Amino acid sequence: MLEAHPSGTQYCERPATAVINGKERLVDFWLRMNAQLYPEPPPRHVDSMSAGPSKPEHRLVPKTECWPLRPTRYWPHFNKRFAVMERILNGAKHHRLRGTAFPCGTGDFGFDAQCIATQNTLYPADVATLGWCMSWYSFFHPRSVSQTPQHPAFGLAAWLAGTPVCPRKTLDGVWFPHIQDLLHIDLTALWNAWLLIAQFMCDREVYFLHPALSRADDFASKHHQCKEISSNL
Repeated sequence: MLEAHPSGTQYCERPATAVINGKERLVDFWLRMNAQLYPEPPPRHVDSMSAGPSKPEHRLVPKTECWPLRPTRYWPHFNKRFAVMERILNGAKHHRLRGTAFPCGTGDFGFDAQCIATQNTLYPADVATLGWCMSWYSFFHPRSVSQTPQHPAFGLAAWLAGTPVCPRKTLDGVWFPHIQDLLHIDLTALWNAWLLIAQFMCDREVYFLHPALSRADDFASKHHQCKEISSNL
């Protein structure tokens, strides 16, 4: 839903989940900063990046078993299946961060307290990785990317909530691997969307990161539109 912004800019789009853990003010801050920094909105590239039911061409992490499962006792309402999906995400995060030019483990990514960076030394691909992490983990500042999360990956939880339910007459043991395949597809799709956003910001010589710029659950919802989703199972 498009709504008028106090600044008079009309393009701002309020996310469907405006309140995230009571932090609606952060979403309002995102809307305001977007309007101040850019004369037009950053690109939203969900439609063309949505995936069909086919297997992903490649996986970011060939062997997710090398990443330990987080004990579910820490978050009892997130079951072992969520832990399996989070392990895939954590492996993909490590793969992405390992390919950046950022100082290892420092958390010094060049962004100020308002998540803004004007350094011309930043690469769009590296900024895309930071935004990608913020979307999947619901981080509200790039520096959180280098820290151990103190909560489940809420972006992943939102993505799971948006995925299709298991069709009737389809065994659950067959359906869950299919959902894992969709996750691998959307891990790549969301990063590609963030790369477009980062290139848009690079051209305007200012980066501003917020997880609402590209949300994981938007990609999950696209899988509902695929009529062949259960035909190959």
